[in-house]
Amino acid sequence: MASRAAQRAYRGPRATDNIIENGAMEIAQRTSTVTVTSATVGMVLDRWCVTTSSNAITATQVETAPENFRYSMRVQRTAGDTGTAAMIVEQAIETSAIARLRGKQATVSFYALAGASSSVSSLRVYFMVGTGTEGRRGVSSFTSELIFTNLSNASAGITTSAWTRFTATTGETVPSNATQAGFQIYFNPTGTAGADDSFYITGVQIEPGGLATDFHHEDAQTTLDKCRRHYVARTETLNSRQIVRSHSGLTSGTDYHWIEHPVHMRVQPSNVVSNITYQSASGLGTANPTRSGVEAYYTVTSSGSAYVFFDLTSSAEMI
Repeated sequence: MASRAAQRAYRGPRATDNIIENGAMEIAQRTSTVTVTSATVGMVLDRWCVTTSSNAITATQVETAPENFRYSMRVQRTAGDTGTAAMIVEQAIETSAIARLRGKQATVSFYALAGASSSVSSLRVYFMVGTGTEGRRGVSSFTSELIFTNLSNASAGITTSAWTRFTATTGETVPSNATQAGFQIYFNPTGTAGADDSFYITGVQIEPGGLATDFHHEDAQTTLDKCRRHYVARTETLNSRQIVRSHSGLTSGTDYHWIEHPVHMRVQPSNVVSNITYQSASGLGTANPTRSGVEAYYTVTSSGSAYVFFDLTSSAEMI
C-alpha cells in the first residue's frame, strides 16, 4: 500500500491547502467591475480589493483566461491617464487560514497576462504576515511584520502573447504566532496609458510546503460559501431579492421577520437594505443582527396583503 505522503502527492492539492479564496476569480456577488481613483479602495470580485493613490483604474471579471480556467480579473489604467502610482490588487487572509501555515514554508503561485498596450513587463509580488488583528494591510505595515524574503517586491514577468505562471516559495517559515496575513500584486505603470494598459490574473494559490502544485479547482458552491462568510448579497441583479410578507390577519402595527444568512458569517456583519418596494407597508428596518442572521421589520399601513421587496447586503469584510 502506498504511503500517505505518496497518496497525497498523487491526488494533488486539497481544497483546504489553498488559503486564498476565490483564486479563480469566479464569484462576483457585489459587482463584476469597479472603478477606483485617488486613495480609494474598491471591493470587486469576492474577497479581492483594488486600490491606487492617484490613477483611475478599473478592475473587471473577464472571460480571458488560461487553459482550465473560465475567468480572470483584469486591472486596467484608464486610457490617457498620466498617473503612475502603483495599481494594487490585494486579499486579506484570516487568522484561521494563516494558522494552517505556521511553522511551514509557503508557496505562492498565480497566472498573469499583460494587456495589449501594457506599459510594464513585470508585476511586483508581496506576501507578508504579522501578529496583530486580522484585516487588510493596504500600505501600512502589520504589527511585527515579516515580509518574506522571496516575496518582497518579487518580480513576476508578464507578456502580451501568453499566460505566465509565477511561483515562489518563502525563504522563511511562517512564524508560530502569525495572526495577520496579506497577499498583494503591484503594477507600476509608466508614461501615458494606452488603450489597454492592464494586467490579468487568475489561479492564485498560497499553499504549505516548497512546491507549487496544480491549482485546485473546487466546486463553485464551496467557493461561494467561503466568500459568503465575508459578504452576502440578496439583490435584484443576482435574482435573489429578499421578500417579507405580513403574518396572516395583521392589519396594522409592526411586523417582524427573521432572515437567516446562508452561512455563519466571519463576524457580526453590517446589514444594508436598499431598492425597497412596499405594498400596504412602510418603514423597513433591521435589528438584532448576529453572525447567523438579522431581523427585518416594517409597519403595516392597511389591511390586505402587506409585503416588502428589497435588496439586502451583509458585510463582514476585513477592510
